[in-house]
Amino acid sequence: LQKIIPMHGGTKAAIAEKLGITRQYMQSVASDKPTKKIGDKLARKIEQTFGYEHGYLDELVQSATEVSDKFIEVPLLDVRASMGPGALQLFDDEVVQLIRLSKDWVLQNFRGASISSLAIITAKGDSMSPTYEDGAVLLVNTAKQVIDIDGVYVIARGDELFVKRMLRRVSGGYTMVSDNHAYPPQTVMDTDLESLKVLGKVLVALTPKRL
Repeated sequence: LQKIIPMHGGTKAAIAEKLGITRQYMQSVASDKPTKKIGDKLARKIEQTFGYEHGYLDELVQSATEVSDKFIEVPLLDVRASMGPGALQLFDDEVVQLIRLSKDWVLQNFRGASISSLAIITAKGDSMSPTYEDGAVLLVNTAKQVIDIDGVYVIARGDELFVKRMLRRVSGGYTMVSDNHAYPPQTVMDTDLESLKVLGKVLVALTPKRL
């Protein structure tokens, strides 16, 4: 929203008047440290008022961006992906906050990953323990929507999200593995992939471990 304000009226007060909201509410969603989320209703109103396509603001907010030569900001999405039976959440949910990461660290450790395709989500459950613990904050490459190499992926089945290790099988299909051996592996045939959607590949857990 801070990127749009200078393009349409130049001030928060002017934008608030055009949108029919109070200056106080505008300040709460458009300050350097917002206390409220924009929300779907206001986002759609902004798009309609200023001539943007439906969903434009979602893409603008949820894309990771470079903020300087040294840092990037990656959106932490309001979504919890299950490492167990499946969390009823969608991947295109609202941004909770922006997490600042070292640009050099990202480029050196995750070569080939586009900065704009990065997102951060929170994992739920213990089926990927000890690799990822309950509450782990995961950096995800959302451009990886095909399982072309073995690794940990965010998988959607209907409205359910899973974080699972996917291993390719020589005979075809995949083995869906939980790193916690209390959960048995599952076979996913190529025909089963029609009911699944790959939303991204997990790059690393950003949550520090307790010593």
